[in-house]
Amino acid sequence: MLLKSSQRIVQDAVTSSLNKLKVKDLKAIAGQCGITSSGKKADLFNRLDNHFKTIITHGQKTTSNEFNPERSIPKSILSFDVGYRNLAHVKLDHNNTIIEWCRTDLQLENFHPSAAAPIMRNYVQKQILPMLKDGIRIEAIVMEQQRYRDNGSPNVFEHTIRVNTIEAMLWYALYEIMSSSTSSVVMEAISRQAVDRMWREDWEQVISPPPPDSTRAKMNRYKKKACVALVKDWLEKEDASLIQVNRQELTDGFLCETKQDDMADTLLQAMAWYRWRHGSLKYIHECVQNNIS
Repeated sequence: MLLKSSQRIVQDAVTSSLNKLKVKDLKAIAGQCGITSSGKKADLFNRLDNHFKTIITHGQKTTSNEFNPERSIPKSILSFDVGYRNLAHVKLDHNNTIIEWCRTDLQLENFHPSAAAPIMRNYVQKQILPMLKDGIRIEAIVMEQQRYRDNGSPNVFEHTIRVNTIEAMLWYALYEIMSSSTSSVVMEAISRQAVDRMWREDWEQVISPPPPDSTRAKMNRYKKKACVALVKDWLEKEDASLIQVNRQELTDGFLCETKQDDMADTLLQAMAWYRWRHGSLKYIHECVQNNIS
């Protein structure tokens, strides 16, 4: 159990511990926390040190207050999967209970920002804003970070520009809403690759993977099927230690959905983020304990 301590003391303990580690150890911690593990030792150290500082200070700029571990686990999280034709979102609480969960067809007549902006505004006002105001308070918002290029191509394709535009509009709307909030909200872009690494072993227990030399397209199809199969498996087991659903209509909505992979993605992303946050707090606890001893 990580007791309340001065933020400065906790941060110094973490920084001191990170300083002593080798590159392979820093990469292991980065993976445990959902942080990018590429780069040299200095890059890894700075990335991890900033990550832990954000958690320890609860997103504030100073380390002059008390660190309260309970504040570091948001009561609920809002997770988005972004596409240029549709959006999926889930509101998940810290006990892995699904509170809201759906996919929305944006019904865009064209993809110019002047056409997309009012539709995105309506989506946020009608579907997202009520969730932010009612029920269990949302204390974290995460969204899949979209690619700037497609499969390493030197070209930027039109569909990439479209989805980046929708992503930017959604981020802007969310930041605008949260700017008037009296409480701090964690807002993060999530790497799809990091989420995939989190759930790969679980997928493979549900659906056997294709051969390692399979094409990229075949692997992507497999991952979509595996995401859906894993979530269905959890729902069918009705195991509260895995996942709970606030009401039956949410489960029915997922099972009847034509784009189940979008809904599955947003749920797996939210659950992965909670696991990373617990992993981060575990490392903070170990640093403080080692510092005391």
